[in-house]
Amino acid sequence: HYYNYIRKHESLIQAGRQFEHYQINLWHNATNLGLSLNGEILLNHFGIDMQVGFNFHKPSYKIDWRINKGWKNTPQNIPESWQIGELDSYFKLKYRISRRLGLIYYFFGMESKPENNFYEGAHINANLG
Repeated sequence: HYYNYIRKHESLIQAGRQFEHYQINLWHNATNLGLSLNGEILLNHFGIDMQVGFNFHKPSYKIDWRINKGWKNTPQNIPESWQIGELDSYFKLKYRISRRLGLIYYFFGMESKPENNFYEGAHINANLG
């Protein structure tokens, strides 16, 4: 969604706004680069997937933070007079630490130790969440 936000010249990307320079190298500014550790707890047909990581490069998270910090219904076009989120020390922690938690359902139980398995899963990605 960062790529589309920048490509469509949404509110904070428009000329004269804080992140207008993100248009110059769109792919670079919409990319995330990090290192993470992943583990899974297997419970026969179910698995709990957990991941924690460190973001080295995630420039567009600044846009996300400025828009969503403390707001419930963010308008599509943000007036310049609105108070937007500050890039404070809490932001710096959330910017660097990534987390992911998921629940996976395996079609074949793990007790039978299948070599290959099909699964469905749902995950929540968060920054320090």
